[in-house]
Amino acid sequence: MILSDHRWLRVTYLCGLYFAQGIPWGFVSVTLAAWMVSKGYSTNEIGPVIGTATLPWSFKFLWGPVMDGFSRSGMGRRRPWILFAQFGAVVSLVSIAFWAGADGIIAAADKPGSLEGAAVQTTGLVDQLLRSPIAMIILLANIFISMLDVATDALAVDILPVAERGRVNGFMYASNYAGTAFGGAGLGLLVSRYGLNAGLAGQAAVLVSLILITLFIRERRSDQLFPGTFRTSGSLRNQSTEDSDSPTSTAALPEITERPVVPSVDRVLQLLWQLGKAFWNRDSLLGLILAFVAKLGIGCLTAVLVVHLVQKGVWTNEEYTLLNGGVAVAFGLAGSVLGGLLSDFRTPRTMIITASILIGILWMTFGLSEELLSSQSMTAILLCGQEFLLSMLTVAMFAFYMNISWSQVAATQFTAYMAILNFSSTIGSFLAARLTEQMSVPGILLLCSALQVLSIVPLLWVRERHREP
Repeated sequence: MILSDHRWLRVTYLCGLYFAQGIPWGFVSVTLAAWMVSKGYSTNEIGPVIGTATLPWSFKFLWGPVMDGFSRSGMGRRRPWILFAQFGAVVSLVSIAFWAGADGIIAAADKPGSLEGAAVQTTGLVDQLLRSPIAMIILLANIFISMLDVATDALAVDILPVAERGRVNGFMYASNYAGTAFGGAGLGLLVSRYGLNAGLAGQAAVLVSLILITLFIRERRSDQLFPGTFRTSGSLRNQSTEDSDSPTSTAALPEITERPVVPSVDRVLQLLWQLGKAFWNRDSLLGLILAFVAKLGIGCLTAVLVVHLVQKGVWTNEEYTLLNGGVAVAFGLAGSVLGGLLSDFRTPRTMIITASILIGILWMTFGLSEELLSSQSMTAILLCGQEFLLSMLTVAMFAFYMNISWSQVAATQFTAYMAILNFSSTIGSFLAARLTEQMSVPGILLLCSALQVLSIVPLLWVRERHREP
């Protein structure tokens, strides 16, 4: 099975990888958290465990240079990294089941709420990890999952023709939603009936099945299924000599006659030189500006709206969780699929502009009418509508950044854009506290609306057709 030769194979495989990435987050944030509550653990004991699941994703851009530098292998450019990340995640997750039956490994104390367990709350992150083995294991597992994410994105840049990138990114993003739902609702049901170890086994089973699939696929015909004599068979096209917007072109490797596992000094210097050139052009620089601004609004409003809607009594905490974690997720899944299809029908740039303007109009509408923010039905429209439009925007941005990323440094460049998008949302969250001291909620909605519309300005100078120099 060769990914570059079979369209539906590569689409299905990439979606499967994204599904697998969503499962651990759903498992940790919903299933494991609920299990810990049922065992009597406090918020201060649960918090560090859940926090460790997100920590590695803030630094995933560090994997890019490593994967691009160590990318010449007889088994393909990205496949060895995918296998390594999958295997590491499985071993990490399965190890939880063999550690004191998973019942006494949450905190340092044998019983929740004891003095020794309470001491965990006052220590630093490293000490908390040492006192909480499950937190350490979850941190390790998510390091491997974040590595898998970077390798998957790089593989997508390598093997997806430009004409497919919009719709496939939509399917991939939707698959991530589905994986989160499976990790939360599906594994949650399993844990409630058969215990935590059953949930861990179910999660590991999905990852093991993907390992078996990965073992028997190849990126290109010249790749080998298993390690052996490193040699090429046939000629590989260099994408840098082709127009990357050709509907039939795929991101292929330069032709090479030998594939050292460890890159030489010249290879590392070449990578750094290519990375500098990749970012030092108009499209890439404008893309950086867009990434920094695009998620400021939603990062801010995520914090502002939940406090306003729950504290003002528009929604109870349970109702808000059910809406935002259930119904709105379904809208997000639908928006991601539609956004991918429309990005191919038009262009990713057009979809980014359209989605940003619609989000701006939605927020402006609620900002101009404070009465709407007191209505449960209208705020439901706000929450579901923004999730739908933001998922369309995100998918279009994925396709856009794939188009302007260079194939030779795809893991580094594309992941850097994703990291800046995450950073944009983080900055927005920090701004929320400052803004609520000086502005009303309608005023913040109007400000976020203006920021969202202004974020499209850099796109006005980005070329629709991108070519690597």
